[in-house]
Amino acid sequence: MRIKVEPSSKGYGVKLLGDKIVVMVKEDPVQGKANEDLIRFLCKKMDIPESKVRVVSGIKSRNKLVEILEDFTLEEVKRRLEL
Repeated sequence: MRIKVEPSSKGYGVKLLGDKIVVMVKEDPVQGKANEDLIRFLCKKMDIPESKVRVVSGIKSRNKLVEILEDFTLEEVKRRLEL
């Protein structure tokens, strides 16, 4: 799933921007903290363990490819993220 991350946000949130999922996280993009915050937030929203989500590419970019190790369709992911 392709995600655009907005680090250093005032709060957490998720929205659709065209066909991209945009996720706001509070942590700064320093030493992987925003990536960790992204994973925690996604897992909490989707009610899955953190071990089931990982950033595949875009570690140092705002545009990321995130892998969810569950048998979810894109529609199920959107539903769980309340999009």
